[in-house]
Amino acid sequence: MSPGQRIRLVRGARTQAEFALLIGKHKDDVIRYEADINAPSLLTLSKIAGIGNVTVEWLLHGK
Repeated sequence: MSPGQRIRLVRGARTQAEFALLIGKHKDDVIRYEADINAPSLLTLSKIAGIGNVTVEWLLHGK
């Protein structure tokens, strides 16, 4: 599973636009993260991890 797929799991039933608002980004950024085109910054990864109650390590490496 890729980091983008794990971010998608954290997003859950939220729309990409709703999730983008939660992490302070634009919907297009979320699309690129989930497609593994762009990688989120450490700050953004920390926000995503907090929302999903997971670690940054899990988001990046699945561990």
